[in-house]
Parts: sequence; C-alpha cells; structure tokens
Amino acid sequence: QYPGNTLTLQDLLTMCVDVARGCRYLEEMHFVHRDLACRNCLVSSSDPRLRVVKIGDFGLARDIYKNDYYRKEGEGLLPVRWMAPESLVDGVFTSQSDMWAFGVLVWEIMTLGQQPYPARTNLEVLHYVRTGGRLGRPSNCPEEL
Repeated sequence: QYPGNTLTLQDLLTMCVDVARGCRYLEEMHFVHRDLACRNCLVSSSDPRLRVVKIGDFGLARDIYKNDYYRKEGEGLLPVRWMAPESLVDGVFTSQSDMWAFGVLVWEIMTLGQQPYPARTNLEVLHYVRTGGRLGRPSNCPEEL
C-alpha cells in the first residue's frame, strides 16, 4: 500500500469515472462487455496520483469468483448479481445492460468491494431483480450519485 493511502470519496468517484470512460469507449466500438464488475477491472497503482482503472475480462479467473455466478439450466455460468432484468429474463445483452452492470459496479466501489445483494443467494437475486428489486444506496454514497 502507498504510505498514508486511504480511499477518499473523491478517489472512489475517480475510479467510477475511469470505468465510465472505458464503458463509453466500448460502446463507441459497438462492443458489449456482458460481465462488467470490479473483478474485471485493473487498478494501475495504489498511489492516487498515478491510479487509473481499466476494464478487462478475466474469463480464466472465474473459478476464483465462483459464488458470483449462477448456472442456468442449459446455459453457462451467469453473473446474475450484475445482470439487468432484460438479460435475466430474455438473455439479451446490450450496451444498456452494460450500463446496468456499471451501476452495480459503482455500488461495489462505494461499498469498498462488498458483493452485491449480500444477504441473498444467486437464485434469490435472480428472482428479486426480475420482480423489480434493486440495490439500496450505500450509506457513504452521495444521493446525487
């Protein structure tokens, strides 16, 4: 850790902005990520003066995060805690569903890495989101965000 480094609200917001810029680039390139989450982001440095967050995809590392995925019958593993309702219902992934996942990623950043919907199983999350359930605002998150 960088000496004296603690994450401020500004640091957290800057990380969110970095990821938002990456999302904008992906959308401009007509690319849908389908698995946007903190586990798929790279942080360049613990020094806030040098820190940049980049979007990646670590398909081979999914076993490390096996509790983040749900296997739907006849399909592969799905990151249900980050999936938009239309993706859960119809299996449709678009730049809009990536924006939903970005909102969940912002929640992850603001909670310093908590798993979304922490009190629910993956199956419970699937039903909760499909029926209109949403993540609550983290206590340290400004209402404007």
